[in-house]
Amino acid sequence: MKKIIILVFLILIHFRPSTLSAIGGPYVDNGDGTVKDTLNGLYWQKCSFGQASLDCSGVATIMDWNSALFSCQNLNLAGRIWRVPNVKEIVSLLDYRKTTYPIIDVSFFQNTIGGYYWSSTSGISTGSSPDSTVANDFNSDPSSYVATPASTRRAYSIPRSTKYRAMAYIADYRMGGTIEFPKANNAYLRCVSGP
Repeated sequence: MKKIIILVFLILIHFRPSTLSAIGGPYVDNGDGTVKDTLNGLYWQKCSFGQASLDCSGVATIMDWNSALFSCQNLNLAGRIWRVPNVKEIVSLLDYRKTTYPIIDVSFFQNTIGGYYWSSTSGISTGSSPDSTVANDFNSDPSSYVATPASTRRAYSIPRSTKYRAMAYIADYRMGGTIEFPKANNAYLRCVSGP
């Protein structure tokens, strides 16, 4: 039995790089500041918002959620109509084959910051975050993540009494995955166009 478990483990390790990948792609650089996801039919802003559109030079801009909505809506790039991607779309760019950040295909999305990127998807929870933490209270998501003065894990903490509808999902291009994030906080942006 032990040999079978070891064999299965070795097979899983061997095939892991080929099975973990981005949900989107393959990609085509259109040479106009956009990258096409041929699988999903989406056109992506090649560079993070604020960087030069062709070579991704310069500093990416961080902004709150409302500013992100406005920025994409007013983006003038390649004659397309732009918007903030929903959570499924922004997560489709994550490339789990990567072992270093940013977790995205940097051959197409150059100089991407390994940080948080906005989605247009609002948080689904209702009510407010707890006013205080209770030890081992895992009954209400996300009570275990409430910020405390002694907290050293500030990246994933939620300020006390935050209205959940005041939150949106972000993709984390440093660690992978998504989290709810206060809309008033700042994150990076990559706009999308299509279908």
